[in-house]
Amino acid sequence: MVLLNQKDWISMFKARAGLGDAEAKQAFDAMRKALIESLSAGNVAKIPGFGELRRSFAKPRSQYVAHLGRFCDVPASYNHSFKPTKSLKTLARRDAETCLHAGA
Repeated sequence: MVLLNQKDWISMFKARAGLGDAEAKQAFDAMRKALIESLSAGNVAKIPGFGELRRSFAKPRSQYVAHLGRFCDVPASYNHSFKPTKSLKTLARRDAETCLHAGA
């Protein structure tokens, strides 16, 4: 698994779109702000060809914790999930198989 931080995303924007440092950072910030705004307003951000980011509310509850041997209160929270489109999954799978067969 590869985890990308903000610097990695900005450098990818720079390389793939031919942007300068400031432009790539601005593009990343605009994308992040748009996603945050969309999730805050409607709980779902659909990006055609990419996927769907979803935010759901989990009510406060009491949950049994085995290693403590008792119930603990879990506060209310938001859960986030991502569901890629079929085309994105297919492209990622094809790319992974190409790397696998190439010995990478």
